[in-house]
Amino acid sequence: MQRLEIMKFGGSSLADTARIEGAATIIAGYTPGKVVVVVSAMGGVTDTLIAAFHKTREHGVKAAHPYLSDLRDKYAAVIDGLPLDEAATTELRQHIDTLESALQSDLQDVEAMDFDDKRLYDRVVSYGERASVLLVAAALQAQGIPAVSIEASELIVTNARFGDAEPILGASRQKLQGVLTPILEDAIIPVVTGFIGATVHGEITTLGRGASDYTSTILAFCLDADKVTIWTDVTGVMTADPRVIHDAQTISALSYEEAAELSFYGAKVLHPMTMLPVVQKNIPVYIKNTFEPAAKGTKIAARGSSKTATVKAVTTLRGLSMITIRGAGATSALQHLAKIIDALLEKNIEIITLQQSSSDHNTVILVRSYVADEAANSIAKLMIDDVAAEHSVVRVVPDVSIVAVVGDGIHALPGLAGQVFSSLAVSGIEAMMIAYGSSKHNLTFAIKTADEHNAIRGLHQAFQLVAEDT
Repeated sequence: MQRLEIMKFGGSSLADTARIEGAATIIAGYTPGKVVVVVSAMGGVTDTLIAAFHKTREHGVKAAHPYLSDLRDKYAAVIDGLPLDEAATTELRQHIDTLESALQSDLQDVEAMDFDDKRLYDRVVSYGERASVLLVAAALQAQGIPAVSIEASELIVTNARFGDAEPILGASRQKLQGVLTPILEDAIIPVVTGFIGATVHGEITTLGRGASDYTSTILAFCLDADKVTIWTDVTGVMTADPRVIHDAQTISALSYEEAAELSFYGAKVLHPMTMLPVVQKNIPVYIKNTFEPAAKGTKIAARGSSKTATVKAVTTLRGLSMITIRGAGATSALQHLAKIIDALLEKNIEIITLQQSSSDHNTVILVRSYVADEAANSIAKLMIDDVAAEHSVVRVVPDVSIVAVVGDGIHALPGLAGQVFSSLAVSGIEAMMIAYGSSKHNLTFAIKTADEHNAIRGLHQAFQLVAEDT
């Protein structure tokens, strides 16, 4: 059976005509029929669409016109810059114009609120990827490479959780193979929209912000691909955020578990769900730099680069708030925890991490800051029936970050916790919450966001991550 590669290009790799042509040049190095391309929206486009959605909802469609004008100019500049003949240019413009008309119609529905808000949101924000596939396929065709644009709403079947849909892999596999296999057999390169899918009824859904990575691994699972390559603007997964640690290094290899931990705790290179499909079939994922295609990058597979336990990276998840719940009253510790979880489930609020002291009924949870007040109010209302509710106190502490020290098997490293907290002590940083032992792959703790950079610098130096043993 022929070897098949799924490759994904992010928004920074498609930000303008030159970058789209650069991506097309990379793709041109592969044999048609042996590669499927997944693309994000052009850089900045999804933010523009989100802004247009909210402006329309608040002030009507006219308020979104400047955003639509920006998109029109952006796409026109790309079309004008591609070396297409007159017929191909005309056809591409017509396709983009058709998308713009459909977007305007959806924004009119937003203004009228004729449909469910989240469904309309997904439809509006899908237009970035739906335009990108047209532009990238045209850039490939301009280089004489047979390519066709395909919307993933024709391929990936999801549940109806709009805004953060989950793929139904069995149904998606059937559709994907039915649509893409004949195209590949005809030696044509499919260019597929990232980020989006559709319900069984054909309604457009999105897989969550930044989920084009996830799209690529869903395709890999369904098509039994041999590898996935994610082309981005960095040379792989780094030992820390290079914007904070200027001597951060590329990690040559990671395990699936290490990559999943890093993505969940804030590393921007990967979407948190990316690893789930490929783990099941042991499909390796490579992270490479579009602007330095010869650079080795990072390989993610069942095993990382180190045979022994070692710290690989330090990352942070910011934008969090800490909710402390003290003295729940007469209920048991288990009942107390159940109330908290029930309150958050009712509002569909994600718990990032949770810690409880059974002896005094004190509980601490971390949630996204934008839902912190809603979460705290919901918890307080559910506790109102406690016999000693008057002794309960629910408090929100804003501007909290989680720092994660990540590496396979680090729970077994002697003195790891001591090294971590000695580093914090030297920097005068207090850990507000500690989680250690629940995962073999990380040690996490919460600190004030203002201390985040100093914490990362200290830990990066303490573990000598600039001298990675590969």
